[in-house]
Amino acid sequence: MASTPVDDPGEVYTPLFHRLLDRLAVEQERAREDHSMAAARYDELMALPHSERDAAIRSEERFASFSLAGRLLDTSLEVRREDPEAGIELSRLALAVADRLDPGGHGSGLVADLRARCWAYLGEGWSPTDPAAGRRAFRRALSLLLHGSGDPLAEAEVLCLAAGLLDSGPGRAAAPGPPLVH
Repeated sequence: MASTPVDDPGEVYTPLFHRLLDRLAVEQERAREDHSMAAARYDELMALPHSERDAAIRSEERFASFSLAGRLLDTSLEVRREDPEAGIELSRLALAVADRLDPGGHGSGLVADLRARCWAYLGEGWSPTDPAAGRRAFRRALSLLLHGSGDPLAEAEVLCLAAGLLDSGPGRAAAPGPPLVH
């Protein structure tokens, strides 16, 4: 039996658009809430002793926050010039948070982008003292970008950080070893 054509396509599309818009509104509110809580979660995490931060991230759902990971990365960028080890630690914590995120809930491409950024920050932090670890981190970042959202800003950030390894200008020697990409 053949299906009959719909006289008014709006009968079919209108409910679908409303459902899509409703879902978008829910996701937008969730992202807004996550963003507004990031500062408090960051402060709470940083108030913990260093030795307890990883366990808190692994065990407490409130720390599985996209915005918290972003806040940790932003702060790592701010502090790494004065205290490289603190910058590396914040990047590592950001990765621990990013690894807790549900790709189904946030979008697998966006989570891959965030993880790539974390690995790139770690790579930049490790490169001056451990070039091999830096290269491994950048390779991991580039691999994650292949599964990312295609966001040009995320890709540019990772690639700009990776390009620092290729810089052989005064005061900075290019890291010896195999290339980042094959």
